[in-house]
Amino acid sequence: MVRSKVIKSVVLGVAASVVAAGVVASADVPSSSANETVLTNGFEDGTAQGWFGRGSADVAVSTGQAHSGEASLLTTGRTDTWQGPGRDMLSVLAPEVTYEIEAYVRMADVPSANVHMTVQRTPTGGDTAFERVASDVTVTDGDWVQISGSYQFTSADNDELQLYLESADANASFYLDDVTITAAGAPGEVLIDEDFEESLGGWGPRGDGTNPQVSLTTEGDPLGTQSALVTGRTQAWHGIGHDVTTLFEPGVATQISAMVKLAPDADPAVADIRVSVQRDAGGSSSFDTV
Repeated sequence: MVRSKVIKSVVLGVAASVVAAGVVASADVPSSSANETVLTNGFEDGTAQGWFGRGSADVAVSTGQAHSGEASLLTTGRTDTWQGPGRDMLSVLAPEVTYEIEAYVRMADVPSANVHMTVQRTPTGGDTAFERVASDVTVTDGDWVQISGSYQFTSADNDELQLYLESADANASFYLDDVTITAAGAPGEVLIDEDFEESLGGWGPRGDGTNPQVSLTTEGDPLGTQSALVTGRTQAWHGIGHDVTTLFEPGVATQISAMVKLAPDADPAVADIRVSVQRDAGGSSSFDTV
């Protein structure tokens, strides 16, 4: 990612004295932002959507049963327990991400059988591992049963990453429908987390000349023992700011939050507060209100 050559500052602007406490800025991680659905297979388009039969198993779209819609994937011709529907996940799943995987299964030709969900993973240059997502789920021919579990792997280099379903009954046929894989939300990287208990931590006055002034204070009922006090403001744009030139990244969403209150002697007693970002580039400035 190329960093743009800009000067930025986060500003708290108000026409009164203010107290700021607990300013936090965190960057969202695009590849693992909150609860992203990375795959859904419902078989309504009449295709197997990348699923294939393992071993002697055959898979085909069927309208005989459906958990939702009108179609599901029917697996027949199984002759061993490990055989069933499988799908390549190399282009779907990423390392160091926790995934929630769920699918709905219904037996086709036996009253009940245990079904497992497994990932067959072969690290580059390593041995194949069979990593169980869900085990021994009893599935009947009378209703759909959800099979679900969490899955994560760490190695980025894999020659094979295959999700599949199997049954302890080596010859049982079964339906599969509504497969969903969701990437669990991951917290973003914390860029600034300042509670002003030790110092101003890079925050300072934004103004001209000697106005305004920014200092630490124990007054005003702070969160903790201290907060940052902004005084001597004479313009609406005067306030407290922090240089984030080396922190913010183009194309990455950043969440900003702060706890702010007017100082006890502020006039007026109520005022609007703005959080803004100033960007300077090419000799001109732009001001983005957060």
